[in-house]
Amino acid sequence: MILELWLKLKVVTQKRPVQWALRAYAVLFPLFLFFALEGLNPASAEGLMAAPFSGAGIVLLSALFIAVCAVAVFGFGASVFWSYVAVSVILGAAYVVNSLKLMIAGQVFVPTDIMLAGEALMITQDTDIIIEMALLLRVALIALIHLPLLFVYFKPTFTARWLMFCGAVAVFTLTFVSNLYTNSIMPALEINPRGPLTALYRDTGLILGFHAALIDHNARNLEAATASLAAQRFFGMPEATESSDIRPNVIVIMSEAFIDPTVIYNLEFSTDPTPNFRRLSQHYISGDVVVPVFGGGTANTELEFLTGSPMFFMGSAYYVPYNSVGRYFFRDIETAMPHLFRQNGYRTVAVHPFTRYFFNRNTVYPRLGFDEFIAYEDMEDPVYKGFFVSDEFFTDEIITQILLAEEAEEALFLFGISMQNHWEFWGNKYEDWPQDVTAYSPYLTERELGNVNSFIQGIYDADKQLGRLIDFIETRDTPTIVVFFGDHLPILGEHTDAIFETLGYISDQRLFMWNEDDRRKMFTLPYLVWSNFAPTDEEWGTLSTYFLGAQTLHHSGIDLNRYWHHILYANNYFSALTENHYVDVYGNFHSAWGVWQYEHIRAMEALIQAKWFGTDDFHYSLKEIFNR
Repeated sequence: MILELWLKLKVVTQKRPVQWALRAYAVLFPLFLFFALEGLNPASAEGLMAAPFSGAGIVLLSALFIAVCAVAVFGFGASVFWSYVAVSVILGAAYVVNSLKLMIAGQVFVPTDIMLAGEALMITQDTDIIIEMALLLRVALIALIHLPLLFVYFKPTFTARWLMFCGAVAVFTLTFVSNLYTNSIMPALEINPRGPLTALYRDTGLILGFHAALIDHNARNLEAATASLAAQRFFGMPEATESSDIRPNVIVIMSEAFIDPTVIYNLEFSTDPTPNFRRLSQHYISGDVVVPVFGGGTANTELEFLTGSPMFFMGSAYYVPYNSVGRYFFRDIETAMPHLFRQNGYRTVAVHPFTRYFFNRNTVYPRLGFDEFIAYEDMEDPVYKGFFVSDEFFTDEIITQILLAEEAEEALFLFGISMQNHWEFWGNKYEDWPQDVTAYSPYLTERELGNVNSFIQGIYDADKQLGRLIDFIETRDTPTIVVFFGDHLPILGEHTDAIFETLGYISDQRLFMWNEDDRRKMFTLPYLVWSNFAPTDEEWGTLSTYFLGAQTLHHSGIDLNRYWHHILYANNYFSALTENHYVDVYGNFHSAWGVWQYEHIRAMEALIQAKWFGTDDFHYSLKEIFNR
C-alpha cells in the first residue's frame, strides 16, 4: 500500500508543472525553515518573531545563511533533500540546545558552550532533563516540511555542482566573514553584538545572534594611540602609598551559590539558615557583590576577582576565557592577584574539590600565579555530602594549608571554591543526612519545597563551615583576612527561575524577560571580609567582583602594581559594571546602556583592551600604564 502510494507520487511529481512548483518550494525553503526553527527559540517570541516584517532584513539574511550552506553541501553531490536535511540537522541541534538551555539555565546557547560540552556532561550526568511535548512537536513539524523536497529532481553536472559550491563559499565569505559584514551589514541591520546576548538573540534570532557572538566576542578593537591616550589621561601616575609591614594570610572562599535566603519573598525558616554570616556581618566589613553570571559560569566570577578584569570589556559574561588559554593567558598575567601575592613573598594555593580539568583550571591556574592547585584528584579519601564533596572536607583542606604555611613560616594566599551546594537541587539530595533547616511556603508544591530545602541545607552547611574556619583562625596568632562571597545565584528546579517567580521574588522565570529590579536581585550576592588584625569599621558598600578583588588587595597591605592601583582608582568613579547594569558610587543601579559617555568607562576599557587583546605594539606601548 505504502509502496504503491509512493510510486504514484513519483509519477505525479515528475510532471513539469509540479516540478516547477517543487523547485520554487526548494528555493523558498530557507525562509520556511528559518521560521520553523525560530519556533524553537523562546527568546525571539518577544522580539523578531513578534514583528518579523519590521525585521525583514534579518529574516532574509538568516535565510541566505541557510541557503548558501545548503548549496555548498549540494555541491558535493547530495540531493536537494539531503542537502537541506544536513543543514537542518546541524541548525536544529543548535536550536534545541538553545531552547533547553533557556528553559533550564535562562541563558542562550553561545559559541564557547561547544568547548564546555565536557564540563556540562560532567555536571549533568545524573540529571533528568525534562523535554516538553511542545518542543518535540516543533521538531516533528520541522521534519515534515522537508518531505516535499524528496520529490525535487535536480541533477546538474559535476562542473555545475563545483561552480555552485565555489559560488556558495564566495557568497558566504563576502556576506558573513568579510569586513563588509561587520562594517556595513551589521550596522545597517542594527545588530549590536555588545549588548546582552539574550537581547541579541531576541532581536536577530539564533542564527545571526550566534554568528555575531562568534565573530565579535571580545573587546572592541580600539586604535592603539587613542586607547593609550584615554588610559594615560584618566589614570596618570598612581600616588605613592606605603605598604604594611604585616604580611597577613589572605583566605578567599568563593562559596557555591551562597546567598542570604531570608531576602527571598514568601519563605519562612525553621531556624536562621546563615547565623554565622549574619553575626559576623554586623561586626566586620560586608556588603553586596555584583557578579557577571547567573546559574553557571563560576570561572568568570573568579576571573573578575583574580585579575581585576570586568567581563563587560571581554565580551559576553557567558564566554569563558578559561577555555581559550591561547588567546587570553599568554602575556601580562603578572598583574593577576596570585602573581602579585607571590611577588610579595606569599605561597599561593588554589583549592577546589572537583576535577582539576573543570573549566581548564589545571592550565590556567599556574599561569595566574598559583604555586599549587589542590583539586579533587589530589585529595585523600574525600567525603561527599549530597552529590559533591562536602564543605566540611573542603574546610578541612583549607585548615591543613593554613597549618602547613605556619609550619613553613610562610604567608599564605589561598583561593578556595566550594562544590557541595552546586546545582542540581532535589528533595532527596541530602536524604542520608538530617535536615538542619527547613523552609516553608504556601506558594510552593511539595516537590518545589524539596528543591528549596536542599538548596537551603547547602547554604546552612557553608555558613557552618565559615563559622568553624573563623573559630579555628581565632585560636592562631597569625594575622589573617578571610574574604567570603558567593559565585552566582543557582537554578532551582527544572525551569530556570520558576520557583523564584512563584515566590514573587522576580517578575518572570525567563531571564531574557527580566526587568531591571529582577536583574539587580539575581546578580547580587552578599560578601564578608573578616580580619583578626585590620580595621573592621570600613564600609565598602556594593562592589563588582573585580573591585572586591582590588579592595581585598588594598586591605591586605601588600605592594600593589600600577594595574591594581588603577582598578582601585576607577572604583572612585563607579561601583560595578556588567552586561545587566551599571552601579554608581552611591550604590544605585542603572541600565548599562549609555555607559560609554563616561570618561572613566572609556579609560577602563582601554586598560582591559591592552591587558588582554592588544597587539604586541599596543601591549608594550601601554605596559607602563599598568606595570611597575
